[in-house]
Amino acid sequence: MTIREYLEGRQEFQGARVSAKGELSTTCPFHPDTSPSFSVNVDTGLFLCRSASCGVRGGFYRLFGLLEI
Repeated sequence: MTIREYLEGRQEFQGARVSAKGELSTTCPFHPDTSPSFSVNVDTGLFLCRSASCGVRGGFYRLFGLLEI
């Protein structure tokens, strides 16, 4: 299973957009959000929330751990 397949199978990422660069953008699953501030590079697994109040970032294994808790 690829990173992209895992993320697209999760409810938090349903309807997320994937750019030509392979970056998935959606609302952040870790705080209330109304605009897409969260992105994951589906090739590297690196993720980042661009919201000033959140700012969570890391690699795929950290994201996996945060989502599965």
